[in-house]
Amino acid sequence: MKTIGIIVNANAKMVRRGRLSLYLIRQIGSDMVDLRVTKNFDELDAALRDFRRKDYPYIAIAGGDGTIHHTVTRAMNIYGEGGLPPILLLKGGTMDNVARSVGLRGSGTEILSRMMMTIRRRRDPEERVRGTMKIENRYCSLFGIGFVINFMHECYGGREKGTLQNCKAIGKAIRHAIREPSIGSLYEGLEAEVTVEGDTLSFTYITAILAGTVEGVGMGFNPLSKSTRSPHAFHALITGMNGRQILSRILHLKQGWEIRHPLVCDVVAQNLRIEAKARFTYTMDGDFYESSGFCLVTAGPPIRYLYV
Repeated sequence: MKTIGIIVNANAKMVRRGRLSLYLIRQIGSDMVDLRVTKNFDELDAALRDFRRKDYPYIAIAGGDGTIHHTVTRAMNIYGEGGLPPILLLKGGTMDNVARSVGLRGSGTEILSRMMMTIRRRRDPEERVRGTMKIENRYCSLFGIGFVINFMHECYGGREKGTLQNCKAIGKAIRHAIREPSIGSLYEGLEAEVTVEGDTLSFTYITAILAGTVEGVGMGFNPLSKSTRSPHAFHALITGMNGRQILSRILHLKQGWEIRHPLVCDVVAQNLRIEAKARFTYTMDGDFYESSGFCLVTAGPPIRYLYV
């Protein structure tokens, strides 16, 4: 029988709150799973190297988008780009945007149960390919700057991420959009020259950039509707609109409808170059990184996710 190497992020919300039972995972998987609970990158690297040495045909990840981001990044370095085995997502995060894009239903243990049933019946699980984005030596499914970062800081500003904190952040975003000006608000952007596929945008004040290889960003919003058109590209939304203009198009952002405006670039691309006059923060799958002022986002290798 095939063995699944399972990575569980000990710091994931579901694990910390006891909603993801390690005992139940072991019970469901029996002798067909190799479960590793990792607390840091050293433990994660060791587990992945062991999975590769043992040539496991599948890797499962229990944790949210941030856990996937780090696991995929470390796995790319260990297996090599294009060498990753198919990945099963067992959820466990706050948003689980990648798992939603793949179409996975139910809890992590329910997903694992369906996977075990598929293997025991000697069937091959369905694969759904999603692209990645690469920045330096890291890989992700969602990237953002400007308003995206400011809004995320509000969502993560409470003692615990969740619905209540998200609602507070939405309320603040509405107030700031109505109030204007943008300086000091969630809509404060940055001066930057942005080049997409070799074409430099005509506007240089950037309120926000959101790019991804999955459709959704959480809270029912699916602005990146073109993200799955090609596993070798990503959907990028770049805008210089102010808060009121963005708010007036909130339904477009929720439904993924195309926004046509002189201060909007809505495109499927393989490379995105940002050259700013000052340092700025960007996000990769919910984790924050600092740029000295230059950032190059390119399409990374596709990943085969399992659908059961």
